[in-house]
Amino acid sequence: MKETEVAASDDSAAGGSVAENSTDAYTTIWFDAVEESERTSWIGTYDARYIRLTMPETENVTINEIGICGPSGDNLEFMTTGDGKPAVGVLAEDYTYG
Repeated sequence: MKETEVAASDDSAAGGSVAENSTDAYTTIWFDAVEESERTSWIGTYDARYIRLTMPETENVTINEIGICGPSGDNLEFMTTGDGKPAVGVLAEDYTYG
């Protein structure tokens, strides 16, 4: 995978590039809507229904696994407050995504 581009779109159009990567080895490509320096504090998401993986200069590629994470359920304890309590917890009522 010398060159890889990941694009995200909320319709069937081409969408915008969300990650580019160049490597000659096996790799995991993380792409979220947060700058690298902020990833310890925030989880960034995209509003996308379509993901396009493009490898323009690659032949005979085998992709063993593609994992794409989407909206999770409740009880998302990503961060804690100053006194150590979870900043996000169980929802008081059901939430419908979309």
